[in-house]
Amino acid sequence: MKSDLVLRTVSPVPVSFADVDNNFERLAYYSGVWDQAATYTPNEIVQHLGGVWICTRENVAVPPYTGVLDDWDLIGTTPGRAGMRLDVAAAGTDIGAGFVTPPYDTSAAFEVGAATDTVAGTFTLNYPGLWTMSITMSLIHNEAQSGRQTIVRLFNVTKGTDSGGIVVPIARNQPGTLISASFPLQITSGSLGDLVRVEIGGGDTITGITYQSNSVTLVQASPI
Repeated sequence: MKSDLVLRTVSPVPVSFADVDNNFERLAYYSGVWDQAATYTPNEIVQHLGGVWICTRENVAVPPYTGVLDDWDLIGTTPGRAGMRLDVAAAGTDIGAGFVTPPYDTSAAFEVGAATDTVAGTFTLNYPGLWTMSITMSLIHNEAQSGRQTIVRLFNVTKGTDSGGIVVPIARNQPGTLISASFPLQITSGSLGDLVRVEIGGGDTITGITYQSNSVTLVQASPI
């Protein structure tokens, strides 16, 4: 809660209202945890989801992590992480030249800077920095399809761009394949709030797909 300040001066000349206003414009002050109902003014500092933000333009009900750079600047974060996983085996569509999104049924607890959507299979990254996305998948598939290959990639749904992919050979003479991959992910001010998802495909046709398990973990390696 904001509180009134008691001012005193050691100058023999009384401080004018203009002097006070001019000096207050140079000061930053902490207002605690961000409150959706509050009105924030420039140089006001809040804490929200593990980040520390300073107001740059008067606003109401604009969360600091939305990437509205005219309203807030990020001045510090704690490391963020997020994750999704598949706990119960689930049948999937055939994998081929097109890309599909693996299923998830659980959102692992996340700390700050990211939000998850298990239905859409997407992550929203709300803090800039260098992130690392680690992926593990255990696929059951038609054994006759072995000796083929597929690709795992990150796809930015918001911008329609992908990270390039990692080629994964489908285990020969085995009914399943374990996939493990890691991707660096640079989030800048221009990509705050973007939706990102893991996709598999872009290779040979693989049928009889069951996702035995699936896990994606995001860790913020360093803030910007």
